Amino acid sequence: MAAAVPISGAALRVGQSLVQGAAKFRSGMNATAQFGRDYVDRTATKLRQANEKSKAAKEKNDRLKEKYRQDDNRKAKEERGERKGKFTKSLVRAVVVKPLKSLWGLIAAWVIQELPRLLKEIGIITKKVRVFSAAVKAAVKATGTVFTGLLNITKAFLKNISEFDFNDTSGRIEDATKELDDGMEEVNSSFEEMKNVWNRNEEELDVMIKKLERGEGLDQAIKGAMSQLPQTYPQTSAVGTGSRGPSAGKEGWGPILELIAQAESVGGSYDSVYPGTIKPGLSSMTIGEADAWQARTASERGSAAAGRYQFMTILDQARNAGLGPGDIFSPENQDKMAIALIEKKKMVSVDMIKDNPIEAARRLSQEWAGLPVLSATKGASRNISRGQSYYAGDGLNKATVSPEQLTGAFSQVNENTEKRGGGNIQAPQAAPGGKAGEYELFEKIPFEQFSKSRAEGGSGPVGKTSDFGPRVSPGGIGSTDHKGIDIGTSGGAGYYVAGLVNGTVTFSGTAGGYGIMVEIRSGRYTYRYAHLRKALVKSGQKYSSGMPIGEIGNTGNSTGEHLHYEVLVGGKHINPESFLKLIEIGRLRKKSSSTAANTNGTATPRAQSVATAAASLRTNQQGMQKTVFIRQTNTILA
Repeated sequence: MAAAVPISGAALRVGQSLVQGAAKFRSGMNATAQFGRDYVDRTATKLRQANEKSKAAKEKNDRLKEKYRQDDNRKAKEERGERKGKFTKSLVRAVVVKPLKSLWGLIAAWVIQELPRLLKEIGIITKKVRVFSAAVKAAVKATGTVFTGLLNITKAFLKNISEFDFNDTSGRIEDATKELDDGMEEVNSSFEEMKNVWNRNEEELDVMIKKLERGEGLDQAIKGAMSQLPQTYPQTSAVGTGSRGPSAGKEGWGPILELIAQAESVGGSYDSVYPGTIKPGLSSMTIGEADAWQARTASERGSAAAGRYQFMTILDQARNAGLGPGDIFSPENQDKMAIALIEKKKMVSVDMIKDNPIEAARRLSQEWAGLPVLSATKGASRNISRGQSYYAGDGLNKATVSPEQLTGAFSQVNENTEKRGGGNIQAPQAAPGGKAGEYELFEKIPFEQFSKSRAEGGSGPVGKTSDFGPRVSPGGIGSTDHKGIDIGTSGGAGYYVAGLVNGTVTFSGTAGGYGIMVEIRSGRYTYRYAHLRKALVKSGQKYSSGMPIGEIGNTGNSTGEHLHYEVLVGGKHINPESFLKLIEIGRLRKKSSSTAANTNGTATPRAQSVATAAASLRTNQQGMQKTVFIRQTNTILA
């Protein structure tokens, strides 16, 4: 075995030095590699930054180029526009400006001429806005009442549960429900008025504003517009005045007056004041004094309907009866005022009571809330049933007499009239020998003749004598608002009128200053024929186009033979000028057997001719166009 060779110390030191040198070399190499990486990263960052700056500079340069291009284009357009503008301005001045200046001169002249009418229209619009604003305020207030009612119902329900009152014997829920119903009615009424106000005439607006200024609520103002103003005023002939209008008088209307007093007043007293009180000495005041007292009282308590018949505004309704502020508000004059409301304002006659009691009751109930309607109808606030007040649902009014009491009063009026042999009431007369449908007009006056006045080129025995609208009163003092068109008959008596509409006769009888009048409703239009010598149709009957209505006469406020013709839409008068083509005027004769009205249900010759024309249109359209066009015109205007 060989012996180990010992390593010298020098050799060990050499080895250690080699190891240490290798470690330093490795460390140096690592440092060199890290420096290289850092240098590369810094170089890359600088290159990226330089690239971004170059890109931003390019974008800026592009924007500047685009701006310069747009500026150049705008300047070019402006230069072209200036050249074009000069031409356009000269063209506008020549074609538009100068003609407009001429037109403006005409408009200015027209405005100056029509300024009074324009100012009046502006005034009416202002009044409508006032009433509309009141309706909006009432709606807001009523909406609060509705929410209060809902809250009170909940409170009442919880209270009843806590007291085990499941049948509401305390009446809490019932009272709260009534409060809610009243609020809903007020809301509905307010929103309805917002729509209706634009259709109201100036007279209605004046009454509503007067009531609102007195502190009365919107519901009272609406009632005033519906039941206080006359539906129309009696019109006189164009040639003078004079009233021979028949009236039932107090004796004839006695049963109705007594029933109104029972429904409205305190024990029938002429000193009655709403609600249920007496004003001693009221019937001894002058009408002017009573009206002034009423205005003061109404502003304090909201309403002060006064007198035996509960007049809403004393002076206005006294004037309707021909009384003035200096007359005494006496029992006799209160009776006259009530009769004027019946005959002139509501246009109820004994003939209507006999022939159409349902309509007569409806009209009276609009004036006196305590009277009931005799048939289901649309009331002021909602649909109502027989026996209810026309104003049922407003939370203030209800009928205080029964339908049987009203029909009993109607029967008594009819009996009194028959006992007097008709008294001084001039009832419509039937056509000689039978029904109006058995007669026809002949020798008809051409439309071109009766639709024109002498000044307009009219000629012959029948022609227009007065237009619609303002006119000077007879005697040249003041003016009146003529609600229709007058057609005079200088050829004397014996001329009859017929309408070219189909509808229902809603009134036939005596109507105060209108004399004998016939009213026909066709769709939304109402046609009135007044101052007749006699009527050939009765209230309630169906009316067919061309049927004779009555003989043109001189009854009521009239001093000459003439027809007063009115047209109303929704209760509002309109100019009947364009509706004159819907009337015929001529002599009366009995139909021949070939043209008589067929009573067995088959078509009349007139209807057959229209049907034949319509059928022929399919094979000969050109030849029948004229006939069909005339028929369409009648239908549209009706």
